[in-house]
Amino acid sequence: HGDAISKKIFRFLKGYEAFATNSYVDSGGVVTKGYGITEGNDYYASLGVDACSEELASNVLAEACFQGYALPLYTHMQNDGVDMALVKQNHFDAFLSLAYNGGLGAVIDSPMYLKWIVDANNPTISSDWETWRIEDKLGNVLNGLIDRRQKEIMIFRDNIYTFKPIGVVVDNVGTISGIITDNNGHG
Repeated sequence: HGDAISKKIFRFLKGYEAFATNSYVDSGGVVTKGYGITEGNDYYASLGVDACSEELASNVLAEACFQGYALPLYTHMQNDGVDMALVKQNHFDAFLSLAYNGGLGAVIDSPMYLKWIVDANNPTISSDWETWRIEDKLGNVLNGLIDRRQKEIMIFRDNIYTFKPIGVVVDNVGTISGIITDNNGHG
């Protein structure tokens, strides 16, 4: 890591974000398009004003994830004195998923990160992760976020990545119908 995002976390994010050709309003009231790119994100305009293709959405996800989240996270870790040569890819990926979902602050302000920079093997990191930022911007606890945190724990603790089928958002309120099959035949 440091010069790219892992293929595993890229595919994980696609499954958890779902693909939207057109803009929709998520459960927290945020306009979203592509793979979870929100209107306030610097990369939102890259998706265009009209319908975007899955290829464009994938490219924007990769760029946003790398430039907007992975590089700042990597730099922050370095600035906190973390020896990046010793960082496990699955640890970085789990924190990257959390950052993509809630912003860099969701990571660097978290009890998990603060414990991890002191002791990457602290056994309480997983239990802290379970309930960290599981609400939307309106304060509603979301089952999807509870599930995502569980899967991030599995990445962090066990190096096990869950590749959900990539849902397709079909209306302006985020209803998911159908799936995209990736190049490996996995839905």
